[in-house]
Amino acid sequence: DHNSNKALLLNNKSASPVSFKNSFATGQIYMKDNTVPTEIVNISEWTKVAGITTTLGVEEGNSKFLTSDNRLTCDAAIERKYSVTATVSFASTEGNFSGKFALYDSNVGITTFTIVTHPVTAETAHVTLTDVVEFAQGDYIEVHCMNTEDTSNITVSDLTLLVTQLG
Repeated sequence: DHNSNKALLLNNKSASPVSFKNSFATGQIYMKDNTVPTEIVNISEWTKVAGITTTLGVEEGNSKFLTSDNRLTCDAAIERKYSVTATVSFASTEGNFSGKFALYDSNVGITTFTIVTHPVTAETAHVTLTDVVEFAQGDYIEVHCMNTEDTSNITVSDLTLLVTQLG
């Protein structure tokens, strides 16, 4: 099935894998209408985004990725390159948010980030992050943020984190 690590068939004409459902690795988690704030303890320090993520409705699309604690963990036996996309929606209701959102790769730390300034308001702001990473079994990806202005908390209301095998 799509969770199996036992089959890797090669095309006779080249050394590239044949596309079979059980050989393609992909993972997705998301949160919707989250109200749990991400507590900013120190200014300019990366903090993992807080909230409850789920795979409800996408669990059958997850193949060779484990989900837990706002994290996608690679469970594929073969090291591969992956495209990572995260979309983040947030509001800054405690104070001005001048900071960054980033993808955290367990191999190299923060891989890509975007700088955001958002005034105190109930209006929602949106950020998209993308990167290409190389994962082996046990490697993981998370979304982190940092407030560079003060220690006002930030609430990420909606988040989607998608990892797709390249090639």
